[in-house]
Amino acid sequence: MTLVTILAGIIATLGYEDFPLILSQESTAEQLKPTSPLRNQQFQLPTAEHLNRGDFLFKVGARVFFFQGAIEDEETVIYSYAGLSWGISDRTELTFISQLTDSGSIGNQGDFRVTSRANEGNFFDLTLELKQRLYISNNEKFKLSGIVSASWGQRGYTFRQDGVTIDQGVYESIVPALALPLTMSLSEDIRFTISPTVAFFSENHALYLHTPPIDHPGSFGTTFGLTTAISYAISDRFTLWGDAFFPLTGNNSISRESGRPAKAIAYNLGVRYLVNPQVGLDVFASNTYGITAPMALTADRSYMSIGANLIFLPDFIAANRRYRESQPDPGTIDGLGFFDGGTIPTGTFLFHLQGGSNGIMTALRYGIVRDVEVGAYLDYVFSNVDESEQGISAKVRLLNQAEGKPLTMSVVATLGQTNQPFVNFFNNDRDTFNKRNLEREIPVFFRADNLFEGRLYITTISLPLHYQFDNGGALWLTPIWGYVQRSGTEAAGFNLGGATPVFANFSVIGEVGANFTGEGNAIIGNRRTDAIPWTAALRWYPLGIESDTPLQLELYLTNRLGSSPWHQLRVREQNDTAIGIGLSVPFSF
Repeated sequence: MTLVTILAGIIATLGYEDFPLILSQESTAEQLKPTSPLRNQQFQLPTAEHLNRGDFLFKVGARVFFFQGAIEDEETVIYSYAGLSWGISDRTELTFISQLTDSGSIGNQGDFRVTSRANEGNFFDLTLELKQRLYISNNEKFKLSGIVSASWGQRGYTFRQDGVTIDQGVYESIVPALALPLTMSLSEDIRFTISPTVAFFSENHALYLHTPPIDHPGSFGTTFGLTTAISYAISDRFTLWGDAFFPLTGNNSISRESGRPAKAIAYNLGVRYLVNPQVGLDVFASNTYGITAPMALTADRSYMSIGANLIFLPDFIAANRRYRESQPDPGTIDGLGFFDGGTIPTGTFLFHLQGGSNGIMTALRYGIVRDVEVGAYLDYVFSNVDESEQGISAKVRLLNQAEGKPLTMSVVATLGQTNQPFVNFFNNDRDTFNKRNLEREIPVFFRADNLFEGRLYITTISLPLHYQFDNGGALWLTPIWGYVQRSGTEAAGFNLGGATPVFANFSVIGEVGANFTGEGNAIIGNRRTDAIPWTAALRWYPLGIESDTPLQLELYLTNRLGSSPWHQLRVREQNDTAIGIGLSVPFSF
C-alpha cells in the first residue's frame, strides 16, 4: 500500500469532500477512487450497510400491480415514490421518502370495493428514517445497525357495496417502526442480512389498509417479525438481490375473500444494474406497497407488482464527486420528441419550447449526473377533444456510442397527468367532455386524480435507440409503451426517424410512427381509431451543428398531439396537420 493511498483513505474517512482525489497519473487516480456505495446499498428492506460521510443518495421509482379485474371502475395499480438518503457520518444515515398511494386502491376486499379516497385526506405517505451503526467487526464482515422510522399521512378510505357508500373516513396518524439488521459478508460478492422488525399499526388500520365495516372485523395491531435479505454481485455491474419480511404477530395485509386483516410474507426480488459508479437501476417483482418501513411491511396476499427504481449520487453534491468517472459526454442529434436520443451533459439544463396550431409544448431537462437526466414537461393542447398532459421524467443512458458502443441506448420513464378532455379518449366518445359540462384546465401533476373529470395518471416507458453518423446525420428508433390509470395499456408502438444535413448548419428531419394496441390513437369522427403519427421539420443550428452548446431552432409540420412519449403516439383529432416553430436552449450556472 502506497503512502498516497493511505493519505487518500484518511481524507475520505474525515470527509473532506473538496480535496482533489484525482491525481496527475490516471492509474493512481483509479486506485484512489472509493468503492461506490450503490453496489451494496439497501435495495428495498433495510440492511446494515451505510452511506459514506457526506454522500447524498437520491431515489425515485414506481411499481405497477396486476390485479385480477383491476382495470375497471375505481381500482388502480400504480404506486410511486421519491426521496433521498444522507450520510451524516460513516455511522449515521438519515432518509426521507414520499410514497404515493393511488386513490383507487385497495380494490376488492371481501364484499366491498375499497378506495383510498374520502372527502378529505391525501395520497402521500411521508416517512423519515434514522439508521445508526451499532457495531462493526475488525474485518468488516459483521455489521449491526439500529433503525427507527416514522410514517405520517392522511389516509382516506371508502367502503362501497353495490355502488353504495357503507363507510368512509380519514385515518391520520404517525406510525413508527423499528429494525435491528445484522449484515454478514459471506464472501466478497455475497451479503446476507437478518433483522428483527416491528411496525406499530393501530388495531383498525395498517396505513392504507383498513378493517371492514362488518361484525368481528379483526385487527392489525403491533406487527412483529423477521426480515431477511441477500445480495449477490454476479459482476461489476449486475447484482441479484431479494428480501422478505415474515410476520409472526399482528397482521400486515387483508384477505380479499373475507375482507379481514391477515398475514402476508412481504417480499421483493430483483436485479440492480450499475450504469456507472453514481447511477444504479433496479428492476424487481414485489407484493409490498412501499419502499421503506412501515409501508414496505404491508403487502398483498394475492397479487404481485413489477417495478423499477432509479438511484443516483448527483454531482451537485460535492462529496458525491469522489465516485465520478471523467469520460467524453457529447450530445446527440434528436427528433422533436422531448426525450429521444441520449442524455444531456452533467450540470446542464436543456429548455424546449414548441408552439403552433396544435398547442404549446415545453420541457425542462437537467443532467443531474453522468448518464442520468430528470425533467418536467407540459403539453398544453388547444382542444376540447384531445387531452393535455403535464408530468415528470427520468432518463438513464445504458449505452453510449461516444464510448465505442455500437449505438446510444437509453431508457425513459414518465409519469404525467391529463386534463379534462381526456374523458373523450377514455370513454371512446368525442362528446363526453361536453356532455359532462367540464372546463378545460392546465393539468398539474401533483393534483389528485379524478376519473369523472378525466384527470388520470399516464406512465410511459420508452427505449430510445440512436445512431449518429460523422457527417451530422442520425437515425433513431424509439419503442414506446403507455399505461393509463384505470384503463391499462392504451399505447404500444414506435417512433422511427432520421436527420440529414442539407447545407451549412441546417438539417432536415423526418419521423413516422405506429401504434399497435388499444382502441386507437386518434379520435376521428366520433370514435377512436388508429392513424399514423408523423413529423417533418427543418432545423437550424445558429452556432453550428457541432457546437458544445447546440442552440436549435426548427419549423415543423406534424399530426402528433405533442412531444411527450405518450403524445408522440397520439394523433390529433380528425388527423389534422399542425404547423409550428420550436426552440431548444442549453444553459448552465
